[in-house]
Amino acid sequence: MRKAGFDPIGFKLFHPAALEGGIKSLICVTQEKISDAILQDGLATAEELSGTIEQLNTFARDPRTILGGPRVFQTWGRC
Repeated sequence: MRKAGFDPIGFKLFHPAALEGGIKSLICVTQEKISDAILQDGLATAEELSGTIEQLNTFARDPRTILGGPRVFQTWGRC
């Protein structure tokens, strides 16, 4: 941001985590959505992938577990 002419600048880091709800299911949904690419690139077999997705869903449904989403950097400045 400084290179773009912003001064002063600031930032805040936000890292969502939850015991229930959308953030907990985010990793499961993400894994399902990238499944085709994982299989196409040979990173896992269909059986391994299915087992991983099942384990993630089981973990996410457990009310005693915590899952976090991606870290998000929020930035601001004046130009």
